[in-house]
Amino acid sequence: ELQQEQEQQQQQQEQEQQHLNRQLNVII
Repeated sequence: ELQQEQEQQQQQQEQEQQHLNRQLNVII
């Protein structure tokens, strides 16, 4: 169970990172 939770958190972080990257790309 713990591992599943960690994986979900990692996926969330990756999605947030992608979102930030998109915002940066728009600014550039």
